[in-house]
Amino acid sequence: MHVLVLVVPRYRSTDKRLTVFCGAEPHHPLQLQASDRQNAKFLLPRAVCRDPLSATGYFLCDETSIRYFDEAKDRVTPLVGSYEPGEADGVGTDAQFKSIGSVIVTSDGQTIWCSDEPAGLRRIDIPRRDVRTVCRCYARGLVWDRALNKSDAAFYYVKIDTRMTGGARLPILGRYDIASDASTSYAPRAGAGAGVKSFCVTPTGVIVFSQTSRVFVFNPMSGDIEMIESIEVDLDSSLVLLDSTQQLVAVKSGALVTYTLPPQCFSSAKML
Repeated sequence: MHVLVLVVPRYRSTDKRLTVFCGAEPHHPLQLQASDRQNAKFLLPRAVCRDPLSATGYFLCDETSIRYFDEAKDRVTPLVGSYEPGEADGVGTDAQFKSIGSVIVTSDGQTIWCSDEPAGLRRIDIPRRDVRTVCRCYARGLVWDRALNKSDAAFYYVKIDTRMTGGARLPILGRYDIASDASTSYAPRAGAGAGVKSFCVTPTGVIVFSQTSRVFVFNPMSGDIEMIESIEVDLDSSLVLLDSTQQLVAVKSGALVTYTLPPQCFSSAKML
């Protein structure tokens, strides 16, 4: 197996510098083991999210595993997964991941939800280190439904649903309701032959998504779609909404840029 190990970087907006957050270049055989930050090995880093129960805790995800990093103690410990790719549910390192895409953590710090292609949506019970697959589908880009006041009741994600696209395998939006264990599909048609690339959700439940290089506003309740004429991004750019602001962070011409979103992105939306 050919393996590429990379470091996990940190970008500090205050001094505009990119520094090593955690990880090291490979110099011995790959294995999951506790270590300090400089000796942690990652197989294609994918995602980082904060532990809501700790000011210095992070969940670090590479392609096939999730680990916990305590920055104050300078300690990286395995949580679930291993360097062996697969789709098996299980506890700790017995669980397998094929290709982790994105992760979100519940506000009580007890559960991780992640997208794993092609296994689907997977739930990790953090205290028990137990991994279970809840929906087998193409899935990526998990984002909490912010209109629900961060109650951890539902999240949006990008999915494939050929029933909504006339048989075409185009990425659309899905919304997974945790309590009912049900998924709803939305296929915003902003242009022919293109699907949803990236998206974010405003505090009022309005969705801002990219299709090719253009960015659109989509109200999932009314179905209304409007292109934001003033914003254009790179084809593979992520869209990130800065908390408590109307600023959108994206990639344009290879550089990080910020845009001020128009008022319709924050218009009132009915609760689902």
